[in-house]
Amino acid sequence: AWSPEQPKIVPAPGSAPAKIALLQVPDVKRPLWVQRRVQNAKDVEDIFRSVKKMHAKPTDSKIFQLPTSMGMLTRFILKYECKMETYTSIVECDMEVAEYAARNNCLGILAQDSDYIVFDSAPYYLSSQNLNVDTLETVNYDRDAFAWALGLKVDQLPLLASLLGNDVIHSHDLLLFHRKICKDSKFVGRPRIEDIVPKVIHFMKPFEGSAYSLSQSVLNSISKNVFGDTSRANLFQQSIYSYALFQAPPPPILVDEAASMSLKHPTEDLLEAVEKEHRNCALIPYMHSVLAPPRTWESSSALEDYASEQPSSALIYRPLRQRIYSIVLAGVAEREAEQGREARLQVIEWCVYKGNKLEKPDVVDVVPMPEGTKPAEVLWLDERPEVKEWRWETFCTCISAKVTPERWRKVEPKYLMLVAVLHFLTKVGAIFFFAQKKSRRITA
Repeated sequence: AWSPEQPKIVPAPGSAPAKIALLQVPDVKRPLWVQRRVQNAKDVEDIFRSVKKMHAKPTDSKIFQLPTSMGMLTRFILKYECKMETYTSIVECDMEVAEYAARNNCLGILAQDSDYIVFDSAPYYLSSQNLNVDTLETVNYDRDAFAWALGLKVDQLPLLASLLGNDVIHSHDLLLFHRKICKDSKFVGRPRIEDIVPKVIHFMKPFEGSAYSLSQSVLNSISKNVFGDTSRANLFQQSIYSYALFQAPPPPILVDEAASMSLKHPTEDLLEAVEKEHRNCALIPYMHSVLAPPRTWESSSALEDYASEQPSSALIYRPLRQRIYSIVLAGVAEREAEQGREARLQVIEWCVYKGNKLEKPDVVDVVPMPEGTKPAEVLWLDERPEVKEWRWETFCTCISAKVTPERWRKVEPKYLMLVAVLHFLTKVGAIFFFAQKKSRRITA
């Protein structure tokens, strides 16, 4: 987002910062995330096929792929290298960006998402796709001009977006409705957007006034016309209000609502500390997503050859993640035990790997660490001098319980992470690889 006092998008280090929010995937966007990850996995397969069969060169624009984890790492590049004030969202990223821009009187939002022309936020919605980084020239999408050209009022745009398809009401769920209203147009399969938009606007004519003031009976009527029944009227209300800024989100609940909340548990302190650092982009996003319900970890596509026998990195590193989950969720397990419940903790994993169609997530058990390992509450919040040593011991135990911390100290600090990863791959990764090969032989 741009503000009048800070006009540059990427300022020189040390100059006035630009404000940017970066995405943590909310549940409502999961279907779209899955769709993009599946397509990305197909693109990666095409890259390896092109290289092996057609001898394509890495410079070929047709097989271009951004490096793995660029989406996650870019925030830290902007914050620490470009010295920009950078934030990571807790809920819906688009909403947080729009609210930030409105709250801070920003000049505009630089992005490439049609939702920003619907939000009543900054005056200018500037196209990142059309941005010339040398001249800083780009295209402005004018909300008022857009609504005027369509013959609508600005506050009717949320209903238009809901009837065309958005993150709440997906376009494929509206296909029958779009076919019905475009029956006079010539099309094969799906109607063209240039045919759909005027028909949807005509459909909206009886529903005058702001989308936010539509009564329940009107929403029932819209649902009846679109889906054939009134059961999804609330879905339209949810979709419309997804564009209303400054709505208070429900407070997060760490454990079952029936659990006693009379005493402040260390886990709540940990969640508060993690959320603060997460928002300020001082922490990788996985910590917050695993600690806060519904406890989710996700990984996008890696540049891996799915045709080879090598297992995917998402699976090889899973045993390591399971140990880390145990440390992060130790306070939750303790609280479950205090309530007399069996503390079998699990984490939802959305991982892209060979053979996974992402039709549903993997539910992964937390693997307990050796007795005596300190929980994240202690490692994160405790300020005693010995905590530094506990952190070091925990790191070493996560990589390998058989290699002593004293032996790890002999590795030069600049090589430590590389040696740790290689050690894990040669020990745990190799065992996983041969176990998979043996399993395939038995199945065959």
